[in-house]
Amino acid sequence: MTSAPAAAPIAAAPALTRGLVRWAYRLVLGREPESEQVIGDWLGGADFAGLREALLASPEFAAHAAEGFPERGGWILGPVTAEAAATLLLLRDGEPPSPAAIAALRAETPDLRALRRLLLDSPELLRRTPQRPRPPARPHWLAGRRVALHGLDGPAGSPPPGFDLAARHAALLRAAWTSEGAGRVILDAGAGIGIAALGFALGAPAHAALVAHEPGLEAAAALAANLAGNGVAAARVRAVALDSPEAALAREGLARLDLLRLGAAEALGEEGASWARAALAEGALVVLRLDLAAALARPGPGPRAVLEGWRGLAPYLTAFTRTGEPYAVEGEEGLTRALLGALERPERADELVLSREAGWRPRFTLGGGFQ
Repeated sequence: MTSAPAAAPIAAAPALTRGLVRWAYRLVLGREPESEQVIGDWLGGADFAGLREALLASPEFAAHAAEGFPERGGWILGPVTAEAAATLLLLRDGEPPSPAAIAALRAETPDLRALRRLLLDSPELLRRTPQRPRPPARPHWLAGRRVALHGLDGPAGSPPPGFDLAARHAALLRAAWTSEGAGRVILDAGAGIGIAALGFALGAPAHAALVAHEPGLEAAAALAANLAGNGVAAARVRAVALDSPEAALAREGLARLDLLRLGAAEALGEEGASWARAALAEGALVVLRLDLAAALARPGPGPRAVLEGWRGLAPYLTAFTRTGEPYAVEGEEGLTRALLGALERPERADELVLSREAGWRPRFTLGGGFQ
């Protein structure tokens, strides 16, 4: 890639430097330039506007987007330098950034992966990202209502993995909250394509807000389509990972939290445990995803230790039988039963509930179920 097509104008487009070329390749294509010769060719014949347009309009960028924007090479482990931040702002905004903007971005961005995500989630990049043909939504029954779902893998005609958990989530909120959850706020971290969020919405149809975080671009697109297409008007989809519940609520202008769901990545770490503890202190329900494969693959405590840690966060840790009956996870027998329950599921994962009180358990019934 050594020539540049006509570029979209950038106000006072800066001259290229070796560092700007390398960072543009890294942030857009996820890799280093092919060679020093390629860098030299750019330095000899284009400005930043030409480089930006050539990279974003290239077939490689289209292929890279289709692969999910992977990173190649160890550069992603380096620090967020001033040059990296300046290149990001040039690529994203199309104009030279001020020193103050560069400094602010570096202060707010913990690592290069988060820096790159700011570019990939920007309107300019989303506009240029090739859109795959979307298959038609598949109809299913959830909690007594017909829903249509985008973004499903696997054969048509059968519920996707974990779809029964969404029916469980709906039943949980019907049992725990009165008045159809009027005024309640739900925060879903690691929402995927929104199956769990749909369950919560159907279980508490009068909820005040449902904020769903999903960092994967394709999954976030399906998440938005699934919530909007099924009439969840109070949903707010955020195509970034959750940084913290407190920060998310502040950004959304919300003063309370009534349910926090932590996906597998969020539930298994120390940060997720601190989020759960804070939510429980405010009286919220916490739904945690126990993914046995993820728990075994990560360094540190195994699945049993994870369950023991969760059990120490609140008075009540609740798991569910295969027929949907809630039970208390207590003692070694309870831990083993919960682990075996997750192991027996096709996806080797289950979701458990932490709460400060368990008065909802006798009222819990799956009702409409799922199909």
